[in-house]
Amino acid sequence: MDFRFSGHTIYATGAIEQSDAAKLARLVHDNDLTFGFDDYVVQLNSPGGSVLEGMELGTVIRDARLETFISRSDECASACALAFLGGTRRFATGTGVGRRMEFGAALGFHGFRIAADTVRLENETLSTSRIVTALILEYASRMKGVDLGWLAQAQNVDPEKLLYVRSPAEIAALSITLDGMPNTVPRDWHLNACRLVVRDEVPALDSAAARVLTRSEPVRTIKALRNAIVSGRYETGPVATMAATLSDSDAIDLALGQPFYLDMRKPVLDARSVDLERGAGFYYDRCIAVRTNHDVSVILVDQVSHLLLRKDFSERSRIDFRLAMFDEKAPLW
Repeated sequence: MDFRFSGHTIYATGAIEQSDAAKLARLVHDNDLTFGFDDYVVQLNSPGGSVLEGMELGTVIRDARLETFISRSDECASACALAFLGGTRRFATGTGVGRRMEFGAALGFHGFRIAADTVRLENETLSTSRIVTALILEYASRMKGVDLGWLAQAQNVDPEKLLYVRSPAEIAALSITLDGMPNTVPRDWHLNACRLVVRDEVPALDSAAARVLTRSEPVRTIKALRNAIVSGRYETGPVATMAATLSDSDAIDLALGQPFYLDMRKPVLDARSVDLERGAGFYYDRCIAVRTNHDVSVILVDQVSHLLLRKDFSERSRIDFRLAMFDEKAPLW
């Protein structure tokens, strides 16, 4: 792999071979890239190569606190995809996951390949496969922000094929920030956002999609939004009477039991009320989805016990609010 340093970017290009991690470590050391709070990025473009060296490369990236990035014109596959997991973002108080890719970029995972010139018995091959898979999962656990269940499934992909990361669920599984996403909103954005939240509340074997019904209606005004939320919590009684005297913002905060920051969210671009199917361990009847320029909020309403459950998606969430509006399993490109 060739490493070229320019500005705040290290361009890493070519197949990953033995000693490449050491080459990157020397570049980081020689340019004092581990000091200060400046963000440095490793832009990866590689078909893969040595699996173990790819993990070593990712470890160097992690230790040096470098972000990883894949442009839409490049591909990062196989061992390169493992190196990509090392991406780390610098903050004043510590570090976090720093993996970015452009909309349309090619990030591909698959099972590892045994060298063609090696002859192995069937049980020996199986043993090797288990060891390497365990090493990959242990490495990914150290890199943080990786759904190990998803990665384990990706390791079952035929070495001759690639599983490209393209759907919201796959992007979220690897805690990737997606750059350059088109400003399009699907017509069923509210159903998709509701399904994401319902998924975490239904019994394990239930389908979240089946619980979110297609019947919905627009919430056309701020006053209607206020009434939908407040009535879900306080239908009658002294608190409902007191809430009627409050501003829209304060009434919503009271019903939710936490700040909703209504004034900061304006303008509300769209809001919908969606019917849910209650029963069998799932206790919500309605989903209220609210969309602004900066976030999406989902509120589940239990109309029997008058309880509310709220989940927000923003640019800082593990699932970006733009991704929350799409079918989580459908490829975006």
